[in-house]
Amino acid sequence: MKALLSHITIAFVLALTTVVMLAAPASAQPTAIFVDDDFPGDSPAEHLWTTITKGIADATPGAGDTIYVGPGTYYESIVVNVSNLTLQGYSSSEVTVDGQGAQYTVRVSAEDVSLRQLRIIGGSIAGVRWESVQKGYLESNVVTGNYYGIWIASLLNQTIQCNEIYGNSQDGIYVTNSTMKDVSSNNIYSNGRHGITLLNS
Repeated sequence: MKALLSHITIAFVLALTTVVMLAAPASAQPTAIFVDDDFPGDSPAEHLWTTITKGIADATPGAGDTIYVGPGTYYESIVVNVSNLTLQGYSSSEVTVDGQGAQYTVRVSAEDVSLRQLRIIGGSIAGVRWESVQKGYLESNVVTGNYYGIWIASLLNQTIQCNEIYGNSQDGIYVTNSTMKDVSSNNIYSNGRHGITLLNS
């Protein structure tokens, strides 16, 4: 009888372990997501989208996904609310994001977001608004034709490198209540007020 109970107990434990293993979620793997306004339509199964907003909605928070944006002009006001995400343009001379007078052309509200090789225009308050997060990257972009070029508030460990920031109505970079990590190798000129303003930062 004891032997039978022992076998039943072992079988139950093995079955329970199998159920727990099956229930445990697999770790998310990075996904390559592609956006091009020349696509004939969206293809969710292949992660192909005609707008950047749809590409962001397809991304998995924390997975390290990259959205590759093809040449074209994207008339969108974008909210990047997915952590550990890279938005990679084909080149800043060939990929334009135009907010068309929206408050912000690109608004980032998630941790560890990278914006690279985009031309960002048309923000009535800012071309890029980054707020209340840690760790962000803005590299090799052109930011022009906005009120503030880049407005950063309550941010830690921001890197701004190798951008061209010019022709904005107010400051090229406006920073409040933030601790910057690296602001280097940027070309900042011909903005309406200051190249860079730091307040409580």
